[in-house]
Amino acid sequence: MANAIRIAQVSTVHPAFDPRIFQKICVSLAKKGYSVSLIVPHARRETIDGVDIIPLMGIRLRALRMAILPSIAIFRALQLHAQVYHFHDPELLPWAWLLGLFGKNVIYDMHENVPAAILNKEWLHPRLRAPISRLWSHMERLCISQVSVVVAEESYLQDYEWHNDLQVIQNYPLLDLLEQLHTVKEETTTLVYVGHVHESRGSKVMLEVASLLAKTGARIKLLYVGYIPARHHAELKALAKSMRVDLHCTGPLTPREAWSRVSRCHIGFALLAPEPNYVNSYPTKLFEYMAMGLPAVVSNFPLYSRVIDMTGGGVAVEPKDVESIFSKVRPFVESPELCQKIGEKGRRSVRQLFNWGVEEKKLYSLYDRILSNNQRN
Repeated sequence: MANAIRIAQVSTVHPAFDPRIFQKICVSLAKKGYSVSLIVPHARRETIDGVDIIPLMGIRLRALRMAILPSIAIFRALQLHAQVYHFHDPELLPWAWLLGLFGKNVIYDMHENVPAAILNKEWLHPRLRAPISRLWSHMERLCISQVSVVVAEESYLQDYEWHNDLQVIQNYPLLDLLEQLHTVKEETTTLVYVGHVHESRGSKVMLEVASLLAKTGARIKLLYVGYIPARHHAELKALAKSMRVDLHCTGPLTPREAWSRVSRCHIGFALLAPEPNYVNSYPTKLFEYMAMGLPAVVSNFPLYSRVIDMTGGGVAVEPKDVESIFSKVRPFVESPELCQKIGEKGRRSVRQLFNWGVEEKKLYSLYDRILSNNQRN
């Protein structure tokens, strides 16, 4: 029976209610009837939406977390005697390999292209990034040779063609949540960015664009929804004051709170810098903006541009060309009708193609295949 099959979802890095892990994968599997446990840093044990959350202690120091938490998490996962172990963090890879070696059904969920991401890690010395990236690639190849692999981006496939068990499950939005939010728009034209606020994600460029729009006489507000390091927050506030930009920063919010705020905005931004891990990965916020009827203003990487060309749900721009971005965004500000028209195009496309309902079916097929193979063996 499906309801007797135990699934262990494990993360030592992500928050308990991570949108991809909890809201999509865990809740979808619980909805199908599996017994789903999520082992994750959290304050207490509780069951939410059919998912049993098993808490791990939170450790802020990266090196200490990587040394201690994986072994504790695996010990608790093995106590569940699960039929499938689904891991979500690179630091769990050695354990994924070991459990796979001993015949366990293991899925490694690759949320990012780690070798590419290492090349831009600020906490690593620049001279160490390339050799560490190569070393990680070799280690990764050894560890995932024994397990099924889920990748969050189709673009990752070109680097993992050698693996014979890959499934692409995109991190598309949950329409059930987003379509419940029907709120009145802000009176002031509001530009919004959702996510980790950083210069490499266009935080300063958006300020400059907002400043130019305000100089045309338009009433403009800029909203950042997400974590901002304290030093960068202070820097942005000072810049906003000098540029006379009406800047609002919420800090981290729950998904429902965040998208409730976004639903009142007018134009969504994702001006990511041309770094390897951004260029080849969709920003989920692109599809979330479109799902809520906001024109999306995104970097003109080929991956993003194809979505914009296909849907007509926004514009693709050179992410550091302030004047060009200003010229492409200005028509949305000056014409609410155009803004609404472009937003509706994006909304229709997400309902048809770019939503979690499409990807959920792939998740179910993957689990059905793994479990049916296990029964035959």
